[in-house]
Amino acid sequence: MREEVEFALSYPFAIPRSSFMFTVGQTQPLKKLSDGFRSRLPVIAVGSNQSPSQLTRKYKGLADTGEIPAERAVLKNFDVVYAAHLAGYGSVPATFQSSPGTLVTIFVLWLTEIQLSRMHQTESNYYFDKLNGLEIKTEFGFELDTAYAYTARNGCLNIEGSPLALAEISAKDRYFDEATQLQAQEAVRDITDAGKEIGTFVLETIEGASVRDSRIKFLAKKALQPTFDRKLIVDLSEY
Repeated sequence: MREEVEFALSYPFAIPRSSFMFTVGQTQPLKKLSDGFRSRLPVIAVGSNQSPSQLTRKYKGLADTGEIPAERAVLKNFDVVYAAHLAGYGSVPATFQSSPGTLVTIFVLWLTEIQLSRMHQTESNYYFDKLNGLEIKTEFGFELDTAYAYTARNGCLNIEGSPLALAEISAKDRYFDEATQLQAQEAVRDITDAGKEIGTFVLETIEGASVRDSRIKFLAKKALQPTFDRKLIVDLSEY
């Protein structure tokens, strides 16, 4: 299988099992978080933004990126699901959806304005929203009821009338069906280009902008929309 296909199928990439401090080129375990960092914006990471390798790709080349604390946490009444979208690098990316009673593992990224601006530049298929009334408890016992998040512009991938949860993201009391990235790709293939060999399907998504756009439009027509309250802060199609 070609390298770029293997990369697409490895989404959401390697995610640490505990909090970490990220800098470009180095990731260190995080044992506690000083109060100074909590004056930054808390941004929920639900998909590949939980992975140091993806953060490295996003922040590489940005002068003075500085430290980004990534605090592992549990978010109540939500789940991490696949978006009705295909990334330019071939993956079916993540978003999140209401899921009463579910406890899903996420990370909270504490970002400066400069770090946030760079993140915005990498999230053009999303809205940047403010969410209130949340129940988030971090690994260090910190609780948040308000945070910011990237919400997929097209909504959630619709598989037989329901979202599809990411098997790679742990959750308790999950009631959506879950799938690995490979299984999600196969589900998308079956509803957009049935019968095609999966490696060929993913490669076409990567190499053919018109093919990718056509598939995305089809997924968007059938997408499930978010059912949680959110306040739009930035439409990232402007970036």
